[in-house]
Amino acid sequence: MHTLCAFVLSLALLASTAFAAPQPSVSDTAASAKAYVIYYGWLTDSARGTPNAAARRIAAAAPAMLVAQPRTAAPAGHVNISRLVLDLMHAAGTSVYAYVSTKWSRTDLAHAAHATDEALDAGADGVLFDEADPLCTDVHYGYYRALSERVRARGKQVIFNTGVTACGPRIMELADYLMLEHQWRASKPWMAAYPATRFMGVSSNEGYAMGYYVDERRAIGDSQEAFARGIGWHASTDRFIQLPPWFASYMRSVN
Repeated sequence: MHTLCAFVLSLALLASTAFAAPQPSVSDTAASAKAYVIYYGWLTDSARGTPNAAARRIAAAAPAMLVAQPRTAAPAGHVNISRLVLDLMHAAGTSVYAYVSTKWSRTDLAHAAHATDEALDAGADGVLFDEADPLCTDVHYGYYRALSERVRARGKQVIFNTGVTACGPRIMELADYLMLEHQWRASKPWMAAYPATRFMGVSSNEGYAMGYYVDERRAIGDSQEAFARGIGWHASTDRFIQLPPWFASYMRSVN
């Protein structure tokens, strides 16, 4: 599949090179680069939706963006991105994106659409569609177009997390942001046609995906390297369901 993507993208890049807009300089990219937060743990511990200690730690760091789970786990099933949590984050200047899994289009479209509507009704600023198909072909294009249009019709924004850079060229029609996850170093020529702010990277210890342990020193270095490479958004952490002890100092160092 990745070979097919590379072939399709090379053709698209050749066709569009003559019309590509001027790209920002490295200094411009670094100036606009931002650290964001992925946190899939709980932001509230009660049905009242009161922000908990983790939520307050995130708000104190004032990231530009937070990606979070819209609900806590069963059996409680409380709203995790509650109005009180949203008020706290928005006061800190943080946009909140709700996590919705698509399982590479295997999640029933009606179910994904319902989860999307629920998150937006609660006040989320956008939706991250996780496990997104890279759209190397148009087989699943209609599925993801329906979800993207559903979000954009509400005036909100869309993140697709494919976790790979080998994506089909039409994915950028549907995604406001493309999350490359741990593959942020594997840039492709087609990415040069878009501003750095369209791309998001991640460094974490989930599945030992980086091939090395992400501690505070490495977390800071990875974010700085990602920005220098033209990745406009980067998040470094230990695990997605917890904030590392060095969270606050890391955020101060990279923002």
